Amino acid sequence: KLVLELSGDIDQLEAAIDWMRSQNIGVSLASREILIDEDICVHCGLCTGVCPTQALTLDPESFKLTFARSRCIVCEQCIPTCPVQAISTNL
Repeated sequence: KLVLELSGDIDQLEAAIDWMRSQNIGVSLASREILIDEDICVHCGLCTGVCPTQALTLDPESFKLTFARSRCIVCEQCIPTCPVQAISTNL
């Protein structure tokens, strides 16, 4: 599985996706997002160790979990790592 972020003119993006599919490359568009339940999260930091893009980090001063949604590639590696099941997807 390879995660790509495409940017540019919408017509060019659609052409690029069509080309990939013509090459028998499976394409699925990421419409999911990671959700963190702030009421459940205990800020243990276990999810930060598996996040490949460092979207999940612990603030060095407050030791609170911070989530940079723009860095998240929705790989979902954090979900099974959370001991209190505070992380999920919107689908």
